[in-house]
Amino acid sequence: ETVANHFPEKSGEIPAYVPIMLFIGVGAMPYRTWHTIALGTSLFLVTYYGSLYAPPYFGMEPSQLSTYTINFFVVLTFISAGISALKYRIHYSTYLARSREAKLREHIEDSEQKYRGLFENSADGIFVISNTTNKFVQVNPAIVKLFGIPEKEIYQTNFADVIDERDRGMIVERRRARLQGKNEPSRYLIRVKTRVLSEPLICDLTVHGVDADVTRGSIRDVTKLIKSQEKTREYAKALEKTNRELKEVQSQVVQSAKMAALGDLVAGVAHEINTPLGSIHSNADLSQRAVGIVEQSLNDEEFSAIKTKYPRLDKALKALSEATATSLTASDRIVEIVKSLRNFARLEESDRKMADIHEGIESTLTLLRHKLKTGIKIEKNYGDLPELDCFPNRLNQVFMNILVNSIHAMEGKGAITITTRREGKNVALEFSDTGAGIPPSSIGRIFDPGFTTKGMGVGSGLGLSISYRIIQEHDGSIEVKSEPGEGTTFTITLPIRD
Repeated sequence: ETVANHFPEKSGEIPAYVPIMLFIGVGAMPYRTWHTIALGTSLFLVTYYGSLYAPPYFGMEPSQLSTYTINFFVVLTFISAGISALKYRIHYSTYLARSREAKLREHIEDSEQKYRGLFENSADGIFVISNTTNKFVQVNPAIVKLFGIPEKEIYQTNFADVIDERDRGMIVERRRARLQGKNEPSRYLIRVKTRVLSEPLICDLTVHGVDADVTRGSIRDVTKLIKSQEKTREYAKALEKTNRELKEVQSQVVQSAKMAALGDLVAGVAHEINTPLGSIHSNADLSQRAVGIVEQSLNDEEFSAIKTKYPRLDKALKALSEATATSLTASDRIVEIVKSLRNFARLEESDRKMADIHEGIESTLTLLRHKLKTGIKIEKNYGDLPELDCFPNRLNQVFMNILVNSIHAMEGKGAITITTRREGKNVALEFSDTGAGIPPSSIGRIFDPGFTTKGMGVGSGLGLSISYRIIQEHDGSIEVKSEPGEGTTFTITLPIRD
């Protein structure tokens, strides 16, 4: 409008969008508001009055005002728009950088606050140790409470000084190896000294990291836990001991029941067999003597005609004589078996007495003769042994258990070697077989009550346990050596008492 008032004839040649573009270009600058207004106003005034009064100084006619003014406005608009875009980009990049920096600072402050809260409130002691001086450079309140050392004083304390003397060397050596880059355990139990208690505490030490200057770690008091575990182990041992004693009592009860049942059986057998056995033995003896008289009479010349007339009579007398001898032998065998049963059970001997060990072994073998007929050979290497002060019936039970196990291990074929000898003030009894042997995993458990290698329903697992107990009652020992596939040897050692 101003240009049109001065130069009416040129008013239609100045497009209205030119100054609008100028203000748009200048106003787009991301700058403060009053700076933008002042800059836009100054540019407009300089442009307007410069285009109005400057042309005469350059020898230009007012008619040329429209063309130069438009060109100037267009150039100035593009320049201002470019400057605005450049400044906007710079300011926007700065804004983004400051925004990211602010968010990162806020995140760091939040993490530091959380870490500080965890560090200060942790129930575990957290510490940082200098690798140069070995002193604490940072600790949390739990460390101060654990060691009982004031916070100001603890930073002058060497880490090794709070370790119990029994563990100090190990800690120092491992720390030196760790600083040298060697692989060392990062967690282990140590004993630490505290000013609160007279006894050292048992603590769980964990090394979290080793840097060039410091070592970071944590420590936890596990004294109550360790003592609780020790008490649990003591209770378990006591329970195991009680259980073992119960099994031993059970073994003794079973043994007593077996011997009582055997005693009743032997007593019944002896009573029932002895009377008819005496009659049989007497009649057989009478028959044998009668046959002898008949044979002697027939040898006279007076009876020679009878023998000639009855040729079968001589054969009949011989058969009768042999049958009578067989009956006597069988009756003697029965007497021997009954005697062996009585010797084995020793019903009349419940107390200690002097006894012949060999007699007990022989009685046991007699009772097992029916199991040895399948192909098991017995080899005896008896030494010169004195009589022992012992419980004969209980030792016979030991011999029975060991020999039965050997017979089962050989499955009907093999050899059992029984060796006896004197060793100073002791006697040694060895029972060796050529059976399958005992696996190494079972050799340490064969004397445990209830343990058996014979399988379900074959063995009760009490025979060797009872034997072990009986040998202990005699102040002796029983040992076993075995190799799978090569057999087993039981060695019993018994003391010789005056």
